Amino acid sequence: MANGAESHDVYFVLHPFSDNVREFRILMRPLGDLDIRYLAGAEGYYRNDLDTAMVVLRFTQRAHQRLGDMVVNLLCSRSGLPIVIPERLTPAERRTFFLEHLSGYTTYVQLYPGGDPLPLAERVLVHLEEHLGPRRASTGEPTFFDVEANLPIANPRRGKDQRSTP
Repeated sequence: MANGAESHDVYFVLHPFSDNVREFRILMRPLGDLDIRYLAGAEGYYRNDLDTAMVVLRFTQRAHQRLGDMVVNLLCSRSGLPIVIPERLTPAERRTFFLEHLSGYTTYVQLYPGGDPLPLAERVLVHLEEHLGPRRASTGEPTFFDVEANLPIANPRRGKDQRSTP
């Protein structure tokens, strides 16, 4: 690839996270067939103030070149979750995503395929859940975070002209 990256990363946005981990595990389950054949690894991030998690599937460059963008996007879209693909962003958007948004996440896990019957993306969610702080629902504090208005989503559910601002 022109950017010299060793992997093609796809970020799945899971919001609100703490009270919906079980549902997110179910949504990520169809991605389990990607583990050994296509993935170099997976990462997970969690941000308590937004009650938002991100699961990153790291496709090997070989898999990405063989499958192509359209097939990778189709495979990832099976979850129905919003995704961010940094490789598709402009340098300014990429900088904003990584420095202004992702740097605020305080929990991080990293896993690799193999050695466990549970699919990789689902294992990341299990590990993130283990690190959750006090549940937001038990504190009574509602969390508002408009994913599509605040992140460069590759598969938005509504048009850019319909996005609301917080």
